[in-house]
Amino acid sequence: MTEKSDTSILARIERIDRRVLYWLLILLIVVPTLAPLGLPIPISEMTRKFHTALQAVPNGGVVLLDCSFSVGSLPEIGPGGEVMGKYFANRPVKVIIWSVTNAEGPMLAEKYVVPSFQTAGKKYGTDYVNLGYIPGEDITLAKLAADIGYIKKDYHGTDTAQLPLLKDVKTAKDVALAIVIEAGGEGSYYVGQWYTPYKAPVATICTGVLVPIRIHFFQAGQMAGMAPGSRGIAELELLTGFRGTAVATQDVLSVTHLYVLLAVIAGNIAFLYRKRLKR
Repeated sequence: MTEKSDTSILARIERIDRRVLYWLLILLIVVPTLAPLGLPIPISEMTRKFHTALQAVPNGGVVLLDCSFSVGSLPEIGPGGEVMGKYFANRPVKVIIWSVTNAEGPMLAEKYVVPSFQTAGKKYGTDYVNLGYIPGEDITLAKLAADIGYIKKDYHGTDTAQLPLLKDVKTAKDVALAIVIEAGGEGSYYVGQWYTPYKAPVATICTGVLVPIRIHFFQAGQMAGMAPGSRGIAELELLTGFRGTAVATQDVLSVTHLYVLLAVIAGNIAFLYRKRLKR
């Protein structure tokens, strides 16, 4: 009886309509996306040290958030801006937002970072400011590191002299941590113009393809931490306790890969068993 039952189960596996398999796959994509499971993933040393750098920012300290991501890199590293917004919105620190390479960055920050500050009751000009896009890349960054007051208008067109947050922030030395959300050369600019002259801490949230370029900065101690790609941001979300899009993405990858693996194993077992019976 047991043998017949096993044969029946294996036969059913072989006869499963492929449309059923695809619908199950869709379900396994939709559910973790809407309700992240927070499945455990190993935390890399790069991300762990990034989190340590976040915790080292003192209460009342100033953080620089260079939002140099664009619409093109938004799906991968945009969640990094969201988790930074949520994290700093729940801490008594001050945040300066700008971009020295991407005109889209400060605009996207208004959509993905700033809402967390507003929800938490943070006051613009006192707790956070958006200085907008400041063209010039590494040359401009060198000037800003020496004189942040070089910027006269913020993203909204307000005179920066009227923003209380900037009154005591003169140079890179007055910034506890600079975080670069990047998909290009921004991280190397900060190592050269921010960390090297002023020894001001720098960390990066970067696209996955930048890891081979950025890793030597981290290994040399020139970057306090790295959160590369969707995976690194997911690790950061788990460490900070603010689960979001990146964790959901990793959950989807985990459950769908497991599902496909089990389907392949089950299908092959059924095929080999039927082949054996025919001998």
